Amino acid sequence: MAVASLNELVKDRDMVLLYREYLHDLHSSENLSFWMEVENYKNLPQEELEVVGREIYDKYISKDSPYEINIDSKMRKQVVASVAVGYTQNIFTPIQNAIWKSMELDTFPKFLQSPAYKKLQSGNTTAKTKITRTRSGTLGMVDRYFERQNTHSNNNPSS
Repeated sequence: MAVASLNELVKDRDMVLLYREYLHDLHSSENLSFWMEVENYKNLPQEELEVVGREIYDKYISKDSPYEINIDSKMRKQVVASVAVGYTQNIFTPIQNAIWKSMELDTFPKFLQSPAYKKLQSGNTTAKTKITRTRSGTLGMVDRYFERQNTHSNNNPSS
């Protein structure tokens, strides 16, 4: 399957996993992981927002976080101030939008030129073989994202 946009890519599980593996090789897989976790977060019930929001904050945004995303200091300060007030469904949206734009303008076009993507387009299945070896934590997060997508599209026939 050829993808023409990042919007198309995030609708295809195999493409997401291949793109994530490509990003991992560039040491920037945290961008896609953050984006997907925030997508999942935005649909959580209110009572789960603080616990999951804190996990996202600690994992990607706080100083010395294990998967710190590259965001400017102004955005970081805004989120720190918002966290102090409380977790809302849209607390991470400005950062998520910045990460999306970064992927869309930088890594996604490069991914379309990558050998792995070109192999997949030519019908070579060894590119898909690598997908199945992706870390189980990533698979769980991706599966939750696609479950949410399926639930959303089943509840909204116009989607």
